[in-house]
Amino acid sequence: FKFEQGHSQVSSLGFGGSNGHAIFWGRKVSGAALDPYQAIQKKMKKMPPPEVRVIGDNPDEWDADLPEAEVKPGDKYKIYFSSDDPADTPLRWVKDTEEVEEDDDASFSITGTFNGWEEDRMAPGDVPGQFMTTITLPSSGSVEFHFLKDGDTSKLVCPQEPNCTRKTAPVLGPEAGVKYNWLVTGEPDSEMQIELLYLQGKYSIVWFKA
Repeated sequence: FKFEQGHSQVSSLGFGGSNGHAIFWGRKVSGAALDPYQAIQKKMKKMPPPEVRVIGDNPDEWDADLPEAEVKPGDKYKIYFSSDDPADTPLRWVKDTEEVEEDDDASFSITGTFNGWEEDRMAPGDVPGQFMTTITLPSSGSVEFHFLKDGDTSKLVCPQEPNCTRKTAPVLGPEAGVKYNWLVTGEPDSEMQIELLYLQGKYSIVWFKA
C-alpha cells in the first residue's frame, strides 16, 4: 500500500432484506515516513564523523569540522547536507558568524491609503520591538499600507507580494524601490489594530478588529 493511511468499504445485501456495511480503516506501519526532525536525526547518525585535518605534530593546530573546544552560550552552528551527497560525506559543523543587527532605537511609521500616504508614527508596544497603531477603515472597507523604518522612505518595509492579505507572507526591507502593500478588509468605519514586531532583524505583522 503506497499511502500512509486509508480506508475501504464493503456492502452486503441479503436476500431477506438485511443489509450490512463495513468500513475498514488502517495505517501503514512498516516503512512509514518519519517526521522531518526524525529524518534529519537518522541522516546525521548514518553520516561519518566530522573530518579532522592533521597539520603538524601538535593536535592544537589541527583543523576539524567540529564545534570549537570552548563553545559559549549563544554560539550557533549549521550543518549542511543534501540528498545528492555521496554516502561517505562526513558530518560538517560550520559556525554561524553572521551578526544580528541590534537596533533598539528603531522606530516605525505606517503609511497607506487611509492617511493619504502620509507618515503616522507607530506607538511602541508592551514588549521590545513591538509597534502598534489603530486605523479606521474607509467606506470602501479596505486599506493598503506598508511601513517606513525611522520614517525614512528609503527604508521601506513591505510584503513580498502586491496587495498581500496574508499575515504570514515574507516581509521585505528595509529597502528602497519596492512598494508592495498589505491589503486589509473589514466593515466600513470599523477600527483595525495593526501591530508590527521587529526582533533581531526579522519582522512579523498581525492585524485584528480593535
